[in-house]
Amino acid sequence: MVYVRVDLHRKRSHVVALDPAGEVVLSRRIGNAPVEFLRIFGELEPQPIKVVFEATYGWSWFADLLADVGRHGSPSSGVIVTVVTRRAGPAFCGRLAWRPARPARV
Repeated sequence: MVYVRVDLHRKRSHVVALDPAGEVVLSRRIGNAPVEFLRIFGELEPQPIKVVFEATYGWSWFADLLADVGRHGSPSSGVIVTVVTRRAGPAFCGRLAWRPARPARV
């Protein structure tokens, strides 16, 4: 299992993938084109992938993308995703592993 956290922004996003031990296997800033995300998922296959993403304004396109390709995705608090992917670094990512925050209000 690979756990993927996506910090969504308007034009670019930050993607961090962790293995079950909490080690960072991928950390990359990418453009928000669906093909960019599909390329990342392709790099992480054939392992099962769970995705948690920042539920901010305009995130529904990303949820639709995940559903279209059969990936499990959970919206989460933007604060948790941002802290994990941008500010806290790999050590914190490893300790946090996979703990989505409360579901965002839609």
